[in-house]
Amino acid sequence: MHSKVFRRGMGGESFFEQVVEETCEYLKESFPEELGNLKIRIEDMPALSANSDEVQRYELDQKTMTVTLYRVPIQRMNKVKYADPQMQIERVVFSAAAELINKDPWDLIHPEN
Repeated sequence: MHSKVFRRGMGGESFFEQVVEETCEYLKESFPEELGNLKIRIEDMPALSANSDEVQRYELDQKTMTVTLYRVPIQRMNKVKYADPQMQIERVVFSAAAELINKDPWDLIHPEN
């Protein structure tokens, strides 16, 4: 099971958290050697930087195998809008996990290709 850290004011399992958890379980089961120790943190927003116009969707800590996902930018600030909100969330989780282990996200989505 991945660890979850919630900021104050966040309730129980939301749709976002459920999609993240299911996607992470898939990744951990499919890639146990590389992502078996994957930990996920969910926060509303990253600290905003005065030096950048870009808002982070996630942050990585390779030493602890932790991905911090930022819910608001993922759900509301994407350049590409998906008709299915689940796909939008899954895409970011796959991208973050792939970057964490220096792989292409496509290798995690379709490992046999």
